[in-house]
Amino acid sequence: MSAVMFAESVTTLLGHNVKISLKCLVKLEVKSEKTETKILAFSACRLFILSAKIPSKIEQSFHYMDIVSIESKKPNQLLLSVVLSPNETVKTFNFYSMDPEDGEEINLMIIQLGTAIKTIFPQVPLDCIIRRIDVIPESRLQAMIEYNEAIEKKAKDCVMPSSEIGV
Repeated sequence: MSAVMFAESVTTLLGHNVKISLKCLVKLEVKSEKTETKILAFSACRLFILSAKIPSKIEQSFHYMDIVSIESKKPNQLLLSVVLSPNETVKTFNFYSMDPEDGEEINLMIIQLGTAIKTIFPQVPLDCIIRRIDVIPESRLQAMIEYNEAIEKKAKDCVMPSSEIGV
């Protein structure tokens, strides 16, 4: 699938009102040693797992608040554990980058998740929202940490002291 067709298919499916900040072609492990190609589309507050066929279909979507853990112990692998409604079961999605030698796209996905959550809740520590974040080596998180610290600082600067608002 060409990049243009891939982008058009996602836009057609989700509509022009859903702003997608990151689109990635990944391999999703469906059974041990068996993977399927999927499209991950990251919006401001939801992650969409789409079929990599034209026309694309939404196979799964969840709010970032449903994520209970983010793990990446290999540069080309991302494990997301998510609480799925209505029965509140936890499901783990095991994603691999299309290029086994390149983990940069996985790093971008982790950064996207962390910064999107921090943008929604700027004053809440990320580890209070996502119970487990295990990325090895931790240096892969440095860009996200720096960005999130800037968001926290900006949020604190915007909060007026209670003496200024008459409380």
